[in-house]
Amino acid sequence: MTMRASCLLVFAFLTGAPAGAVAETRLCTNGLITVQSDTPTHLGAMCSASDRALSLMDECGLRKPAPVTISVSDLDPPTCLGLFHCGEATIEVLSPDMIEARRSETGVYSDIPADRLFESVIVHELGHAAMDQTPCPYGNCVATSEYFAYTFQLLDLSEEDRATVVPQAEQPVDVKRDQINSMLLFMAPDVFVRNVWGHVSSRGDICTQLRGVQDGIIVFDRFHP
Repeated sequence: MTMRASCLLVFAFLTGAPAGAVAETRLCTNGLITVQSDTPTHLGAMCSASDRALSLMDECGLRKPAPVTISVSDLDPPTCLGLFHCGEATIEVLSPDMIEARRSETGVYSDIPADRLFESVIVHELGHAAMDQTPCPYGNCVATSEYFAYTFQLLDLSEEDRATVVPQAEQPVDVKRDQINSMLLFMAPDVFVRNVWGHVSSRGDICTQLRGVQDGIIVFDRFHP
């Protein structure tokens, strides 16, 4: 069984693009990512984010996902900013305008400008795509998949933006393995994000940790009867 990924903060269902909207489609120059939006100005930023994500995968020696299509779409509930469809090689993300409209729901990411957060969500969801074929010994490995995707996303952020998500004074120390779990993810997602960064940044080389997660060697989920 493979990893089952969720949206950025909680599971979500798509509500679809606005009726009558005609999306423009572009294959990014990286040749792996196709982007779609009814606002053409989104496409360059979407390709730029995907380029950075793929470059980070190269730097860390991570497996890249199969070709993926990323579309700008409405998402529900309001706390969901992006969604990777497991096994379908598709990602849905909110537009920068919709992210700004839902600013109060973005949690620890609330201080990042909407245009940069838009790209950051794409990087996060491509992290999920890169985990799609990772073996999972349980019914799902959502905490493990989110650990990988959040780490990947935080690595991509500038130091300035990362400091707004995980302020140095609030960064957890000595985070134990059992503090990365699905219950915390759903009940206190902001704490989960900070625990992820506190854990991964104290484990030596972050790329080595990510490879262990992607290879299925490091798993944070547990069997629940």
